[in-house]
Amino acid sequence: MEAFEYFTLHEQEIIEDIKRLVLSDSPSQNKAFLDCCKEIIQTMFFDTFQVKATEYEMPQNGNHLRFEMGEGPAQILMIGHYDTVWDPGVLQYREEADKLFGPGILDMKSSIVSAIWFFKYVKEMKLPLKKRIVFFMNSDEEIGSPSSRPLIEAEAKKSVAAFVLEPAVTVSGNLKVARKGTSHYLLNLKGVASHAGNNPLDGVSAITEAARQILDIEHLNDYDKGTTLNVGMIIA
Repeated sequence: MEAFEYFTLHEQEIIEDIKRLVLSDSPSQNKAFLDCCKEIIQTMFFDTFQVKATEYEMPQNGNHLRFEMGEGPAQILMIGHYDTVWDPGVLQYREEADKLFGPGILDMKSSIVSAIWFFKYVKEMKLPLKKRIVFFMNSDEEIGSPSSRPLIEAEAKKSVAAFVLEPAVTVSGNLKVARKGTSHYLLNLKGVASHAGNNPLDGVSAITEAARQILDIEHLNDYDKGTTLNVGMIIA
């Protein structure tokens, strides 16, 4: 059976799998919700391929998952994440005509389901896998992959190829072939206290300096070059 015919035949089942995963909210910094979503992914892989992931226990974030299928000395790496940017209940799942909406449905729960169904097709059509397939699913991608990055890098070094299950570019629908990197910086600003009425010139305002720094950072944005900076958090 050709792939298009197979996926068309199983379209409703694929939609149900997407819905099941999307309905499990999984914000990056809520371990309880992430662990629930992780169990659904474990079940999907076991029901389809009879494999269970090695779990990398995380004390604060969800556990990272490593599935392995097939045999052979060479390894192909599939990378995905199951965390989202949405707090529980903020974005509701809904269906409109031929479109589905919900937290993480684009980035990247539909991609996870698509990958599962692709290899289900390979399995059912008895297509040979000449290399081992490793799925690595992390739970902290939306916050910069702080705990999963070394694990992913280690798997990548063992692989002859790696595919990231990123969705298509929004609006254009183009295939993503590269992503820019990220950096995180922490600025510590300390002021000098003084009486605002009697001796204001003896003081230095950390708040005023923070405002200057924020504006300077904003001026570094260059959208034509793709340079984007964001001041995401201020802690007093």
